[in-house]
Amino acid sequence: QLPPTAALLTTLTGYCLLGAGAPLTCCIVVLYVLRITTYKLPAPDAIITAFIPLGPIGQIGAAALSLGAVAARVELPALLADLLLCAGILAALLAWGSCVFWLAHAVLAVVYQRRSARIPFNMSWWALTFPVGVFAALTAGLADALELGYLQINFLVLVALLLVLWLFNIARTVAGAWTGSIFGVSSPDITLAKPPADQNV
Repeated sequence: QLPPTAALLTTLTGYCLLGAGAPLTCCIVVLYVLRITTYKLPAPDAIITAFIPLGPIGQIGAAALSLGAVAARVELPALLADLLLCAGILAALLAWGSCVFWLAHAVLAVVYQRRSARIPFNMSWWALTFPVGVFAALTAGLADALELGYLQINFLVLVALLLVLWLFNIARTVAGAWTGSIFGVSSPDITLAKPPADQNV
């Protein structure tokens, strides 16, 4: 338990840090969208990175939700504390919806690339653990705040998926390190194809 003044200062600092990180996250997501619309999807050996946007977006929602809950317990005017709590829940819902979109996009991207080529295991597969974990944490926070059984079931499914991903990545990494195959895999192909040049009529 922090003293009231320290708790208030910590909460305000948290909101300042959220304000510093959220716009940067939005800029990165915009750049990612520009990349996949201007060029193409990542190559099969790097397509797993399509899940990465879930991480920062989910973290924004989870942070806003946590700060809103904390704001209700520190020395703030009652009206302001209620507004921050509601704003945190709203931001978390918006972030959750965005995560669902990016999750669907990533799954469809993997399925699309799998149809044309095999997706090899490499260290980029570890990029799955953080986004899924953050999405699970965001879902758990919303399930507690809204008391929705639907979200609690989603949270359990995501936790089970996260456990499977951890075990799979550990097993494949250890096996690849033992045989040396994981060290012989070249870096993921992230080269960009040039967009078609404009043709003058």
